[in-house]
Amino acid sequence: MVGVVAYLISPVDLVPDPILILGWTDDLVVITVAMWLLGKAIPPEVKAEIEGPK
Repeated sequence: MVGVVAYLISPVDLVPDPILILGWTDDLVVITVAMWLLGKAIPPEVKAEIEGPK
């Protein structure tokens, strides 16, 4: 997660941000992948506790 934050605040991007829509796309992909990986890293017990009783 530290690497994701560093990438997002870094002036060096795969696609420069001044290129309007394409510049933001790489940041959105990085955020999406990071959130997916974070979701995979959460143990099932914690996810069940967060969801509450069914």
